[in-house]
Amino acid sequence: MIILWYNKSALNQKKRGVVRLQRQYLKSKTVKVESENVQLVYHLFFSNTYYSIECFKEGYDRQEPDNYSLVEDFTDDEGEAEDFLYQLVKGKVFPIHIKDMVDDYLTMNV
Repeated sequence: MIILWYNKSALNQKKRGVVRLQRQYLKSKTVKVESENVQLVYHLFFSNTYYSIECFKEGYDRQEPDNYSLVEDFTDDEGEAEDFLYQLVKGKVFPIHIKDMVDDYLTMNV
């Protein structure tokens, strides 16, 4: 999906006869898996040229680090991002371990 919008600066420039659009590409993939009677949700998303991954235990307090993790901008490669997502799903990795998994994955693929 492509989203085009005017930012405030662009609207001001439009008044002066100059129009610039910002473009942002958004891709998203969400996978749910059950492990130890807990529903784990993995959300891979693409924003501003990089992929980020979010993981949480559904129905649990996301303020707790054991229940929620977000790693932003870990790769710009779609194949690498999807491969990483499927490794997390296959291993049923809990949110507390996501940051370590990203570090290990990136170290192995350098």
